This record gives sequence, structure tokens and C-alpha cells, in this order.
Amino acid sequence: MKSIQKIPLSEIDLADRTFSVNFRPDLERLRASIREVGLIQPVLLRETAKGYQIVSGFRRMAATQQLGYADIEARLLEEKEQEDLNLFLFSLHENLTTRGFNVVETAIALEKLVHFLKGDSTLVVKTFLPIFSLETNEKILNTYLSLAAWRMRLKNSY
Repeated sequence: MKSIQKIPLSEIDLADRTFSVNFRPDLERLRASIREVGLIQPVLLRETAKGYQIVSGFRRMAATQQLGYADIEARLLEEKEQEDLNLFLFSLHENLTTRGFNVVETAIALEKLVHFLKGDSTLVVKTFLPIFSLETNEKILNTYLSLAAWRMRLKNSY
């Protein structure tokens, strides 16, 4: 991992949601905090051939963009430094310890874990449901996966 650098927002792929689990985040408090004291924690980016990919810090990225920042402080990873699953787990744990997830974000996270683990739902049930304080039960996982499938309809209904 490289040291903290200022990266222009124009060089970051803001549309890439590979590691995001955000669902309709309320950014007002975060914007107010950044406006008052600045960005406290840098975002984590992976350097790619096309620029930068957000690994962790989607909400911070959105808030600074809304505030009109031209660049953002970031820690950088080399393109091949980590596999996608490991980067997703890093982002997942950072978010769980700093803000937690709502029900839809939990569903999105579980859906992405199933994807990254190539459909190994047994591993997701045994290893990851407890992280979300959920009972280790396949039916619970399937309920959350069904909710994840509905997220676009939910998003559009707000």
C-alpha cells in the first residue's frame, strides 16, 4: 500500500460499485463533518490501468464530490495487490466497525459475498451471517438474497 496521496476525482471511476454496499445513504452529517473539519479518514483506492477504483469510502467520495472538491485524500493499492474478495472483505469490515448496515445493505453485502465466493452459500452462512448478527441458517441467507434482488425496485420507490 502506498502512502496517502491527493487524487483528482476526475481520475476515479465513480460508477464502479464493485465493493459498495450503500443503499440510499444519508450524507448530510458526513458532508457537515467534512465541511467543518475536512476529511478525517482517507478513502482506499486501487490503481488500475484506467485510473482508480474505489475499494472503501464510497460515502466519503460522494460527500466530497457534492461539496465540490476537485480531489480527495486516498491510500492507494497496486492493481494486482489484492484479489477482489479480499478487498471486499476489507471494505465490509471497515464499514461494519464504523457505521453498520441497514437491512438492504446487509442483503447487498451477502449477495456480493455469494458472488465473490462463486456461489458457496454454505461458507456465507457459516462464516458471514454471524458477522451481521444473523442466525446461521440457509433460509435467512435466501431471504436476504431475495431482498437484494429487489433493491432496484426499492431504490426507485423512495
